[in-house]
Amino acid sequence: MTRAARTSREHVEFLIVPFVDKDGVEDGDQGKNRKPYDHNRDYGENCIYPSVGAIRELVPAWAGGKLRFGIDLHCPHIRGPHNEVLYFVGGPDEAAWARCLEFCALLESACRGPLPYFAKDNLPFGQGWNTTQAGVLKSCGRWLCEQPGILWGHTIEFPYANVSGAVVSVEGARAFGRDLLAAMERYLKEVVEAAG
Repeated sequence: MTRAARTSREHVEFLIVPFVDKDGVEDGDQGKNRKPYDHNRDYGENCIYPSVGAIRELVPAWAGGKLRFGIDLHCPHIRGPHNEVLYFVGGPDEAAWARCLEFCALLESACRGPLPYFAKDNLPFGQGWNTTQAGVLKSCGRWLCEQPGILWGHTIEFPYANVSGAVVSVEGARAFGRDLLAAMERYLKEVVEAAG
């Protein structure tokens, strides 16, 4: 067990939702751009998917205003440009995006595993697909940014099969998880220290 993992076990509580669209997975529908919209556009007030509604109830009740870091580990489309790299998705809140970029620099420097992350691959709000509908409807990342007490909340797109040419495997995904945890620990420590 890494030092970051030991520290986190002793001082951090995690809430993990393994995946949201169980019914779609069982039906063979990968859900991207499902009509009227996919699950990751359903975090507004009047959500239509029961699983999203359950998350919207569970997280605030569980956190009790103490949620500091929230991450939506999301799968992009199956293949093609911007679907075969790890990247964070920006929202319209410029201050939240600035905090995301601070974390991204830490993550890029923390990556030791076989799946590379480069901050240059991030998708700021207003670029590529991350424009109109993504701005009107609310994603999990945008919803996380609104939670009481939150310091950081965003979506990272984690490809199905390859990351910048590296094959996604169980071992590679776990290694990225360790890198992500190390960056989270460092980010939270630096933010808390900066706050005094």
